[in-house]
Amino acid sequence: PIPSTDYSVTIVENSPAGTFVIGVSATDRDLGENSTVSYLLADPSGAFQIDPNSGHVTVANASLLDREATPEFNVTVWSEETATPERFASTPSRLTIRLTDVNDNSPVFANASGISISLDRSVATPGAALHTLVATDADSGINGQLTFSIVFVSVPGAESLFNLDSGSGLLTAAAGLSSAPGDLFVLNVVAEDRAEPSSARRRSTVSVSVRLTSSTSSSASTVATTSSDAVTSSSSQAPTSTTSSSTTSTTTTTTTTSTTSTMATSAAPAESWNASVAASAVWMINDSHATVELRTTQISSSGNQTVTMETVVLPVNSSLIAQAPTTEAPSTSTSGSTSLTTPDSVTSLDSLNATTYEAATTSETTAATTEPLVQPAPLGLIVACALLAVIASVLGLLLGWFLFERSRLKALAAERLATIESLQQKTNPIFSNGQHPPPPEVGPES
Repeated sequence: PIPSTDYSVTIVENSPAGTFVIGVSATDRDLGENSTVSYLLADPSGAFQIDPNSGHVTVANASLLDREATPEFNVTVWSEETATPERFASTPSRLTIRLTDVNDNSPVFANASGISISLDRSVATPGAALHTLVATDADSGINGQLTFSIVFVSVPGAESLFNLDSGSGLLTAAAGLSSAPGDLFVLNVVAEDRAEPSSARRRSTVSVSVRLTSSTSSSASTVATTSSDAVTSSSSQAPTSTTSSSTTSTTTTTTTTSTTSTMATSAAPAESWNASVAASAVWMINDSHATVELRTTQISSSGNQTVTMETVVLPVNSSLIAQAPTTEAPSTSTSGSTSLTTPDSVTSLDSLNATTYEAATTSETTAATTEPLVQPAPLGLIVACALLAVIASVLGLLLGWFLFERSRLKALAAERLATIESLQQKTNPIFSNGQHPPPPEVGPES
């Protein structure tokens, strides 16, 4: 057989198994059965196959078609006679199969876990460079070209304080950042490719935290904007009353917090207190922020109880863990302890100024009482008791039905037994002496 020529073809990288690639052919100068040939293909990868009769090459294993891993396949095709003993074969031909790109890869940020920026207010002037975001996309052409944009800022209305170049990813300060209220701004930045149509585009998000510092501010204002890192451990310290101006102090290297509050010159009698704070629920808003519900319970020695529910919007880290805010002891007490308990889904990672987030707080105070507080039964226990009651009722009904059927069957059996004995007496009478009558005699045959 004589091969046609070498072949070259292009297919998309997401072609499914069975996709037609190309048809090859060969000729034989012999006549009749001697000109019958079959087609063969050698592909070390196993991605392609050939029909021996038609010469059609198709996709055999679609999972091996990945342009980013193997952009080109080189296979060998040839033909050979099938009817002659010699089975003459043709010269092998090369088949080159190239893969074209589809948008099957998402952008990847160089710092996918998050970016932290600390900037002094004195240098946060308009146009000051904060950070250049870097992301890559393994796809080619417009499928691998990226644009950057800011899609979320933790402080409402703070979008105008930052500028982001959509092409280069350069993040700069805008007018007003140096004098903006609050110290912490969390931005969500998206990198998106330019695939067409737009519905086929893929994107990735990274969290950028910008913290403003001030080297010229007074110590009082510095302390007021500092929050504790050790929120996950329980803290215990009694608040101290004083007649001087109000000052709030929070440590950042230990789990102990201390607060001071303004009191009247004639201080009220000392009263011990016991307060606990727990994160009762966490709702994810998006990939970078969550709503955390905090429940604070304060019980005084006289029996007064105050429950405060606070909902706070907090950023999350790369593991989707919400950063808990600093918790302070109540300022109206003079002795006692505060314990902070957090569930497994809430922990502290970075220093956080909780005043930069809006919070809705409601509180209620119960009347003083000397009776011990009665805790309601858990919902699970109530449900379990209800299920046990239903099961007991069903078992009672089944037991009653069983006893009724048992007595009915016994009565029916006794009635049938009496009927059988009556029939036996009619068919087999018994003399008074207890013997059955003799069988009738049969006379001689006539």
